[in-house]
Amino acid sequence: AGSLADYRVLEQLHELDEPTVRTIVEMHVEQLVRALQEAGEPAPPPITVSSLPSGAINAICAKDPVDGSLHIFADAELLTFIQSSAKLVCACLSPVQVGEAAFAPLKIRVGRIHADPRFLKRVVDLFHAVVFTGRARVARPWIPDGMTLVQSVFLTWAMERFAIAHELAHGLDGHLDGDSL
Repeated sequence: AGSLADYRVLEQLHELDEPTVRTIVEMHVEQLVRALQEAGEPAPPPITVSSLPSGAINAICAKDPVDGSLHIFADAELLTFIQSSAKLVCACLSPVQVGEAAFAPLKIRVGRIHADPRFLKRVVDLFHAVVFTGRARVARPWIPDGMTLVQSVFLTWAMERFAIAHELAHGLDGHLDGDSL
């Protein structure tokens, strides 16, 4: 697994491979495995990570029938959807006026942000991209302002971690076929 401090440029394994996706997922897997070991859990089998060019918002875990190693596949669409969703959620939760208290009533902040036509357009754009094309990357990219950007980075990381931990748990618990799911 790669390391956050390891900035090597990964070679592309095949024409549809996305090395950046592999790097992000490897970082999460490495940190999750370290957390399991620190918690006294048995060492997991070897884990391989690949980008999965399915064109869907997807991640899966599979077990190699020969050596028992786990393989986690993640699609870039999943990471894009997570990042886009995190930005929208944080736009609702961040103070929207200069000087507004961080704990101003959520109802007021959400009402104000929902009245912003730019926010509504971003929500509709992501919804249409995912529902009608199945591809989050079709939605127009946007950079949130100030604290929303900072918060969205942390939420994106946590949401990615959850998705990868979920797939890793399937592999470690043996829930890899239709009967055990």
